[in-house]
Amino acid sequence: LRPVDFKVDSNWFYKSKKEGRLRHIFVVELFKNSKYFYLFEQERRPDTQESRSLLAIRASGYAQIELFGLKRIIETTAEREGAWPNDKQMTEIKRDYIHHSPGRREDPVHFARGIVEHLERL
Repeated sequence: LRPVDFKVDSNWFYKSKKEGRLRHIFVVELFKNSKYFYLFEQERRPDTQESRSLLAIRASGYAQIELFGLKRIIETTAEREGAWPNDKQMTEIKRDYIHHSPGRREDPVHFARGIVEHLERL
């Protein structure tokens, strides 16, 4: 998806608007035990102190979220200049944040297990 695919116009879509470099959004759909979970990660600008967190979500009843629902989450994030949606903006989903430190070297297996445990608590 590109910024033109969204209803909101925001500089947040760009890592550098002047240079035309787009920000990458990483969305993972996980299916475990007949339940759908989603992880969102956004590329950060290297010269800022933007917080780093994965957004972990699930829909009511652990249903699959269609493309328009995923786009709505990204649009809301763009409207908020990179802040993930809160409970008032996304009432139909359960959400939580998984904070991580980009400078810290973590064991990938330990990190992955932590994500799965986090999702199971949603």
